[in-house]
Amino acid sequence: MGRIKGIGYKAELQFVRSNYGEETLGRILASLSEEDRAILQGRVLTSDWYPQAPLERFRQAVARHAADADLRVIEEMGRFSAEFALTGIYRVFLAVLSPGWGIKKAGNLFSKYFDGGKASVVEHGPKDVSVRISDWPDASATLCVLIKGYFEKSLELAGARMVAVRKTACVNRGDPYCEYRALWT
Repeated sequence: MGRIKGIGYKAELQFVRSNYGEETLGRILASLSEEDRAILQGRVLTSDWYPQAPLERFRQAVARHAADADLRVIEEMGRFSAEFALTGIYRVFLAVLSPGWGIKKAGNLFSKYFDGGKASVVEHGPKDVSVRISDWPDASATLCVLIKGYFEKSLELAGARMVAVRKTACVNRGDPYCEYRALWT
């Protein structure tokens, strides 16, 4: 697996802390290996690169803890992560620019968070776009659902209403790329 920026670690840990409490976060972390705990509980800097694998195992542990086979909790984690990450300078851009403009920049943003994979945007109409992620060695069921929630919340933060995002292709189903199609009003 590749690497992810520290903001991903911070957001996902904070999601569990905020929604389930410190005690539950401790139980989830205790279910992981000593090596994973050392990384997840260590000093994490927002802009540094960290291995994706411990965070992936953390997501899986969160889903197990929530007894959530459909991974809805992970989709909510993605929504939380978007709100967590898209504050400060990014919030200014979201407030001023259209949702469509923001999505066009998805390819640039993706590479700032993940060191593997390449995102591109396909415009189907003014309020109908797809984001395709190719050459993505880290694609997993939990990460795909997390990205779906992140994409949806990002559009909402940019002013889109009635956002509907669906996964139209997935490397885990044998497709050549992962694709998320979004429609909004």
